[in-house]
Amino acid sequence: MTRLHIEAFAEATIAAAGNRNPATLALVVTDERGAPVTGLGAAEIRVDAMIVGAGGVLVRLVGAAAGRLPGTYLAQVVPIREETWRPGGHVFAVAVERDEQRGMTLTRLHLA
Repeated sequence: MTRLHIEAFAEATIAAAGNRNPATLALVVTDERGAPVTGLGAAEIRVDAMIVGAGGVLVRLVGAAAGRLPGTYLAQVVPIREETWRPGGHVFAVAVERDEQRGMTLTRLHLA
């Protein structure tokens, strides 16, 4: 098994407390040598809401697409079922796994 290095940054973009619009996670994925990892899709990316705003809910990944630079990706998450975003801090764990390559990181999102 080889390690992937993942950096993640969460941005509300159109997500806000009280709506179901997607929050976007910008990801950079590199291998052990620092080379960009390309060709990832939603099947290789998992996002888990570890800490949510008061009364908040879990999320599901609704899309992942490659960015313009090699090894960059945009992933979008929404609250599960028919729930809405709650105000406050949200901490997401992001995991990427492809074949024998694996990596994880955390990112934070604040919704007012």
